[in-house]
Amino acid sequence: MAKPAKSELLRLSGCLGLAGVLTGAVCLGVLPPAAGLLALGVIVFGLFSAMGERVHEVVLVLAAVFAGTTVLMNPAPRVSPLADLPDWFFDDGAYDESLPVVLHLVFDELMSPGAIDGGLEGGEAVRRALYEMGERFGLRTYDSVYSRTFFTNDALINLVNAEWSGSTALSSRLPATQSVLENAYFDDMERRGYRTIVFQSSLIDFCVNRSVDLCRRFPSYDPGVVKQTDRGLSVRAGQLAVTLLRAYEPSYLSRYGQRLFRIEEPSELDRDLGTQGRFDVHGFPSWFDTFTGFVTQVRRGTHVFAHFVVPHGPYLLTADCSLGENKGTGYYLARRYSGPDAREKARREHYANYFAQLSCVRSRIERFLEGIAGIERFHDAVVVIHGDHGSRISAGRFVDDFATEDYVANYGTYFAVRGPGVTPGVDCEFASLPEVFRKHVGGPSLPPLDRSRPPLVVETRSGGSPVEAEMPLFGCASRQEPEQGE
Repeated sequence: MAKPAKSELLRLSGCLGLAGVLTGAVCLGVLPPAAGLLALGVIVFGLFSAMGERVHEVVLVLAAVFAGTTVLMNPAPRVSPLADLPDWFFDDGAYDESLPVVLHLVFDELMSPGAIDGGLEGGEAVRRALYEMGERFGLRTYDSVYSRTFFTNDALINLVNAEWSGSTALSSRLPATQSVLENAYFDDMERRGYRTIVFQSSLIDFCVNRSVDLCRRFPSYDPGVVKQTDRGLSVRAGQLAVTLLRAYEPSYLSRYGQRLFRIEEPSELDRDLGTQGRFDVHGFPSWFDTFTGFVTQVRRGTHVFAHFVVPHGPYLLTADCSLGENKGTGYYLARRYSGPDAREKARREHYANYFAQLSCVRSRIERFLEGIAGIERFHDAVVVIHGDHGSRISAGRFVDDFATEDYVANYGTYFAVRGPGVTPGVDCEFASLPEVFRKHVGGPSLPPLDRSRPPLVVETRSGGSPVEAEMPLFGCASRQEPEQGE
């Protein structure tokens, strides 16, 4: 093969260098995406022209690099559809049939009925419906439970690690990450003889833990749902781009590629696509029905953990679980609305949308509980359903700005349980999420929690490391109502 001429090498080097500079400029936001893409197109055309007969060699090398950095390193596409539970999961390995099934369902931003403001339109009806669901299906519904943080990753990662192991100290907390490699809770379930199935979205990866026997990911894109909605051409193009860029994750494409292909303002595109490019809200109704069908197949000795990113914003679902108009979220209202009247108006509007989506979630939970009700092996199952924090429809994220209602909105979280020895009814105990979770799921070897009613972990406006703050009484605990069902 003849060596390329010096002039040819200079042209190639120049084109590659300029393409790299333009790519960096677009990724950093220096150039508008449209102008940047046009400039890159011109450079790529010039690059391929300069390569002449060697263009096929370069394309082959680029394809090999792409395969090595995305497909081979990340062999499980996140957009692959859910498959049936494999036969080997039921046939391979010994099940401890003496262990009841444990069904652990987490719903992102599912707030406690005691945290719901009954003065908001629809608030009292939603709260009453949650109580009635508990009564109908024999749940013990805790009215006054709070999460220690209102960030999902922080709350769940520490719930299954430091807090599960008994420590509530700030020094023992793990940093919030997207991947839960360490999971003391899962490891403990394995020691007790359970086999664990995880159902998860793309928000947090619980499947990397060694104690997970089977993992199923809910695809963060449902083309069937999107086709049924009225979306403009620009939004459809954005949906396609995000889907392709997130197909193999994590990769450099998911971090930088979205900036190259984004053709609308981020807030507009995210509003239509869903939070952070995911489609969890769009697909939830169908995914959850599929999940319910899976769960009815599991045998005794199985531990099922599932995390659903609903009723988390955007609030797209109506009360009957159909896809309505695009609606945003109510986070950090003090940043977006200048006066108290404007903030209160926005709070009421966002809660109306949140309550509709929460009603959809509640109806699917009821369908799930109906699905397992007639199956004998689930009669003594431990069913735990909870949120990770509150609705977060509040003034802001810093404790300096909180009124009492902001504490309750951010941290008051749903917790309900059913199982052997659990008395149904409404429980007015004022307690933290790790306390009630450990109480109903932890085994006899679990060490005691080092503090009762541990404080919140909060951020301050001055910045720096998180600090602790006391959670105010709320729900029926604040009214000192007697417990029902005792």
